[in-house]
Amino acid sequence: MAYEQSATPRTLLELPQVGSGLASRWSGCVMTKGKLVNSPISFVRGRYPVSLVVLVIFYVVGTVGILSSYSERFVQLTFANLVLTAVLLLFNVERAGVRVAAGFVISMVVGFAVEALGVKTGVIFGEYHYTNRMGPRLIDVPLVIGVNWAVLVHAVHTSVSGWFRSRVMRAAVGAIAMTTFDWVMEPVAIRLRFWVWQADTVPLRNYLTWWGLSFVLLFASDMICPRPKNRLAPWVFGVMLTFFVIVGLNRP
Repeated sequence: MAYEQSATPRTLLELPQVGSGLASRWSGCVMTKGKLVNSPISFVRGRYPVSLVVLVIFYVVGTVGILSSYSERFVQLTFANLVLTAVLLLFNVERAGVRVAAGFVISMVVGFAVEALGVKTGVIFGEYHYTNRMGPRLIDVPLVIGVNWAVLVHAVHTSVSGWFRSRVMRAAVGAIAMTTFDWVMEPVAIRLRFWVWQADTVPLRNYLTWWGLSFVLLFASDMICPRPKNRLAPWVFGVMLTFFVIVGLNRP
């Protein structure tokens, strides 16, 4: 009796080769009919629901803690909170590869470098400085700030990747979302003394720079790996935004 061979590969070793060499298989975005698409590499089953539960529990506990009399202890967990968020986010990239990792690292390094220049010169965002409440610092900027930029860029990039056909529109709308996030975050971060503005007010320049830098990083991420798949990404952005909204409305 003859059996018809399935057209769908059952294992990673049976995946059809697209492009040339191992780089094409493990890039996370490969060429198909002249277009970049995500390669079907997925290494952990069931990670999404577990990660979502961990993410929500962690932020609910953090929100309650920040609003409690133990606020100072929870503020000290900011570094661990952002690192855990980054790990969960990357753990849930459904088609992992060097392109996704490259986009994340570029956002982290560029975001940190621009912040460092901003603190040093007082020109890019305005005159401000960071405190020591966000963990270890390098050249007066908390290391976790770079992680924060990378998390937000990846979360927003993934969330808006299917909204428009135009890469410019995706980056522009994503940059609006990130700037809105900063607008919500600023008063809370100032009250928690994560950073201090020289004139005790957030200048308009800060939001204009946030939009511009967000646009550049989102556009670059989309060029590196268009339309990535990560079901946790919208939740990460939503949970982080909700945290700042709730704390902002309830903390004096």
